[in-house]
Amino acid sequence: MVQSKTLILFCSLLVICVFSAPLDDDEDDEDDVEMNDEELSANSENSTVSLSAPNPTPNKWPMTDQKPYRVIVPIVIREKDFTNEALENFRAGLQDIEEKTCVRFVDRLPRHKDFIFVHDNGKGKCCSRVGKGGGKQSLKLTNNCMLVRKKCVHEVLHALGFHHMHQRYDRDNAITIKWENIEETKSPFFKKLDNEWEAYNTPYDVLSCMHYLKNGFSKNRQMTIETKDPKFQDEIGKQFTLSDGDAQRIVRMYRCPGQYWNSLRQ
Repeated sequence: MVQSKTLILFCSLLVICVFSAPLDDDEDDEDDVEMNDEELSANSENSTVSLSAPNPTPNKWPMTDQKPYRVIVPIVIREKDFTNEALENFRAGLQDIEEKTCVRFVDRLPRHKDFIFVHDNGKGKCCSRVGKGGGKQSLKLTNNCMLVRKKCVHEVLHALGFHHMHQRYDRDNAITIKWENIEETKSPFFKKLDNEWEAYNTPYDVLSCMHYLKNGFSKNRQMTIETKDPKFQDEIGKQFTLSDGDAQRIVRMYRCPGQYWNSLRQ
């Protein structure tokens, strides 16, 4: 049981198992973090979760020390857990990230002590730790999750070090959280984070694959996230893969070589 005095770890160091908003009104995602009543109370609607800054992201994945500079992320997939179609979709999601950033996903070799282990744990949960944790790092996906490109990319971006977009420090300029419609036990996943460092000088991104759907975790089928600009109301949480903004933040976090910066300039 996580103690309330270590609430700060909830959003930065522990496993995040809310990978996206539900696929539809009838499907809920599962969380994998136990919380006691005291912690839930501490997470009031008006609270902001501090991440202790200036940059509390867990360790980043390593950059090669020779040209061409690349961020190397070793990965193992327990293929028996997934259909061929799901595996193909997951690998396509990895390729989406590679095409826009200097991150490269490689087959894990014995010399790779730190690596991502992709598997289905049989509990219907799709989740990932935020950032590199060290050693064998679990990334849980169901076959259904893996069949949705955005969900694959979402979880991998958690593993690279990113939190949810709708929890960003400046979200109030772009969205309104409808607390009255959120399932009580899921309200912590809507708390605003004190994470200005994580923006990397990019604007709030309603098209980010790290965003929830408009009715994510709704207890009454009503809206839980309302966009300030109505034209984006039905767009949030429905991205096919990472946005250009997501790619920019990866490039800036990992200080990718200049060609990646240039290709993403708006």
